[in-house]
Amino acid sequence: MIAGLMVFVCALAASLIVIPLASRAARAVGALDMPAARKVHDRPVPRVGGVALAAATIGVTLPAVALGGGAMPPAMTAMIAGATGVFLVGLVDDIRGVSPKLKCLGLLAAAAAVCMAGGCVRRLDLGGGWTLDLGAWGYPLTVLWIVGVTVGLNFMDGLDGLAAGIAVVAAAVLLIMALATGQAAMAVLMLALLGALAAFLAFNFNPASIFMGDCGSMFLGFTLASAAALSAATTEAFAAIALPAVALGIPIVDALLTFIRRGVLERRSIFNAERGHIHHRLISRGIDHRRSVLLIYGVTLGVTALGMMMLLTQGWSSLAVMANLTVMLLLLFHWVGSLKVGDIARALRRNAMIRRQRGQYRRHFEDVQLKLRVAAGFDQWWEHLREAAEKMEFVGMTLHLVLRNGSVRHLHWDNPHVAQPSADDQRVYVTIPVRQRRGGDPVRLEVELSGEQSLELAAGALGYFSRLLDEHSLADLARHHRPPSGPVEGGSASLAPCTDAEAPVQGPA
Repeated sequence: MIAGLMVFVCALAASLIVIPLASRAARAVGALDMPAARKVHDRPVPRVGGVALAAATIGVTLPAVALGGGAMPPAMTAMIAGATGVFLVGLVDDIRGVSPKLKCLGLLAAAAAVCMAGGCVRRLDLGGGWTLDLGAWGYPLTVLWIVGVTVGLNFMDGLDGLAAGIAVVAAAVLLIMALATGQAAMAVLMLALLGALAAFLAFNFNPASIFMGDCGSMFLGFTLASAAALSAATTEAFAAIALPAVALGIPIVDALLTFIRRGVLERRSIFNAERGHIHHRLISRGIDHRRSVLLIYGVTLGVTALGMMMLLTQGWSSLAVMANLTVMLLLLFHWVGSLKVGDIARALRRNAMIRRQRGQYRRHFEDVQLKLRVAAGFDQWWEHLREAAEKMEFVGMTLHLVLRNGSVRHLHWDNPHVAQPSADDQRVYVTIPVRQRRGGDPVRLEVELSGEQSLELAAGALGYFSRLLDEHSLADLARHHRPPSGPVEGGSASLAPCTDAEAPVQGPA
């Protein structure tokens, strides 16, 4: 007990010493979090508080374990090395900037190293003779767990004290599990982390004078997730991974819904920041900064306390407790507006339809592309263009051919398989320049689309159609071929009257 208290106090003292030094260094190098549209603070704040967290935690844990005469397990050594690595990546990002993809690759590599060193969760004992054997799925699921928790806690670092407070609850749960299962080195690590967090919260709670930054959130998330995985891999106890998952439930669910929102609903990069996280939505509902943080604290403590029931249950009862707690968290996210099942279902149907239609357009493009490569002259060229336009559901198109005497021949086609718009319907007209062989201005091809259809799909079809014209223009036809002088077969194509039907045109002549 005294030794544990000493570890806690030493880490707290170390963090208190390093935090002011890190704050001054951040101001010197310009590592400040500036106010912005998606931020909730209104003044520049140093963002390298993670330096104090990492330095105090690791700086106290390593000598404490060594002085205690205990051996550091290989997986735990890999965990501390990986946490140090992701901390350094986050620190570089806080100071100079690192691309999200590079940070993700570094995180994946560190998580894989922990798994290879013995932190892979392959089997979970539910009690009462019930076991959950993950087999070969253990490696990818463990890596996904570590990465997901790290990213989720990083997302939570949006309000003063929020991420650090959630980390305190998770670290306390892991400390209890370590003491209950006799993992001395893990208990020392969690005590040191709790001491560092206690000191940090004194500076980070609203109004914060320092932020933990990516170096801090990534260090915390990776350390907590890896510690839970290592504890579960060592003891094979379901509660070893389930209880930390409950304590970190809000960051985990928020990260999952963030990826769904960005990738499915908004169809944008999952790496682009926005204001859709749970703490942003609480503030948008009129709950102030402090109350939003305290509300999330309360929910985290509540579900974690209920989750302790899993220490007393076995088999399907443990899974039932976990399922009920998950439903409670989902109801919270539904209440704040982060979880909208109807919107997600509609978005999935829309995205599936768009992918299917784009695939059809691509197949049509590739089919006509092959035909245009062997087109013998203008007649076949125009025929294949009509075929492409028909399959891509254009309403019609008109090719404006300029004759040598200055008159214009209008070659028009209507799609027989698409209902022609009425006078009240909206139409979209796009003019595509078509290169011609004799130089001068390009020939104009006007494409007509219905304004009632999806403009996104229409743009995709136009992209493929434009590529056909770019790769197989009039300039690519044989010089001895001329355009037709009468009506063109197929569809409802027609040739407008011209002043000199026999005169060669500037394009295909």
